[in-house]
Amino acid sequence: MKYLYPTLNVKGFTFPGGHMSSGVVFYCWFFANIRHALLRIIIVVILTGIGFLLIYKGYHYPVDIIASVTIGIMVIAFVYSLIREEIIHKYPFMLGALIWMSTVPMVAYLQIIDVYCFAWVWTVFWGLFGFTISWWLFYKYLELSIKITLFLQLSYNCHLNSFD
Repeated sequence: MKYLYPTLNVKGFTFPGGHMSSGVVFYCWFFANIRHALLRIIIVVILTGIGFLLIYKGYHYPVDIIASVTIGIMVIAFVYSLIREEIIHKYPFMLGALIWMSTVPMVAYLQIIDVYCFAWVWTVFWGLFGFTISWWLFYKYLELSIKITLFLQLSYNCHLNSFD
């Protein structure tokens, strides 16, 4: 396997770091839903290690990591606030639809300013659409709690976001 340079011959760094914000969303979801103190400490150590390694390896500046953690926490807070809404309890797949619809203007903007959309952008875009449809089918034909389905969606999105 060839050695990949940290910036892949691109000038500058990404802001904020997608891997770190995805990790924060993924691990903070566990953190919020478990009560065992040792597991919570392990989660904090893992996230701290990810952040320090991204800085140490030269992939990101400290401000990138701080912004990523902030964005990840904001995503978790946003999702938790939506969980409390009655329409989400009645139709949980609507959360996926809202998230997918929020990506439509972003992808459209990239096309308007004539920025090349990488293949992974389209993978995430249509993957989220497919996940929302499958969520609706699960809701219609299977009984899963909203926390399980949200965890599955966040895990899937974190996996797709790891391609950045």
